[in-house]
Amino acid sequence: MPKFCHDTGEAGGMREIMLNAEKGKVYHNVMRATERGLIEEALKMSFGNRSIASKILGLNRNTLRTKMKKLDLDPERFRI
Repeated sequence: MPKFCHDTGEAGGMREIMLNAEKGKVYHNVMRATERGLIEEALKMSFGNRSIASKILGLNRNTLRTKMKKLDLDPERFRI
């Protein structure tokens, strides 16, 4: 999975995702990496609490749960 572009602290992360993406999949790969990074950051801030993370992101809790399942994110990873 591509690294979240802001983890590099530069636009190079986004370019790397775009250059390494299969033709016709650039948008999908960039959006997936961006969404994953946003959700991971919200889970870090909320120590894995999905209700709080969903409020941070402005998403319904069930929508967040569905996205986490799609991205294979385990909230236990972010608990203290």
